[in-house]
Amino acid sequence: PSVSISVDDDIWLDIGLGYDNDNDNDNDNTAPPLWLSNEKIREGIRALLDRDRCEEERGRLLAERDAMQQWFHEEWQVLESVAESVEMNIFFQVEIRKDRLRRLFVAWERAIVGIPATENLPEWGLSQGEMIRAREEQVFGGGIE
Repeated sequence: PSVSISVDDDIWLDIGLGYDNDNDNDNDNTAPPLWLSNEKIREGIRALLDRDRCEEERGRLLAERDAMQQWFHEEWQVLESVAESVEMNIFFQVEIRKDRLRRLFVAWERAIVGIPATENLPEWGLSQGEMIRAREEQVFGGGIE
């Protein structure tokens, strides 16, 4: 015997699967679980899952922010040490690289507002004066390039 199922049959509804709604026996424990039949609980579950995803993303953002600052600090320290011991023609290239890093610092600084750094994280590497100069150049321009 072949069975034909219509698209409109209750079998396609999650709530109708496996539960006998026509049974008049009150002692029957065939009522669907609340997570399946109560829309408020379903909304709560979705909200909880959204919150969990936000917490995961927050952890990733904190780790990424720390990685950015550590990388920048290392790059800046390398450029500082190279600038002290190179010839004049290479020194100019080092200064160009430092200028690019200063601009990157300003862009990243704005992007990470509100994302706290880990306690023992080294500073960016720039001096306060270099930070101010980088911000001013971003706002007012760096002159003729």
